[in-house]
Amino acid sequence: MRRLIEKVYLSKVVIESLLEAKKNDEDLSYEDMMAAVESTPMPEGCQPLSEESMITHAQFIVAQVFSTQIIPNVNVRAGVSAPK
Repeated sequence: MRRLIEKVYLSKVVIESLLEAKKNDEDLSYEDMMAAVESTPMPEGCQPLSEESMITHAQFIVAQVFSTQIIPNVNVRAGVSAPK
C-alpha cells in the first residue's frame, strides 16, 4: 500500500508543479521539481519522497503526466515516444 501512496503523491506533486510552471510561463528545472517532491509531507508510516522514489516510479509518473495532456503528445529526448 505504501508504494501506491508514494506513486499517487509523486504524480500529484509533479503534475501540480508542471501546471504551475505552465500557468506562470516559467521553465521548471529538475532542482525545482526535486525541491517540491522532497518537501511534500507524507502520511504517517510512509517514507519521505526522494530522488530515488522518482526514479523508481518514473515510468508511472511519465504516463500520468502525458495522460493529463499538460504537454503535447510529441517525441521526447532520445527519440522515446509518449506513452499511448
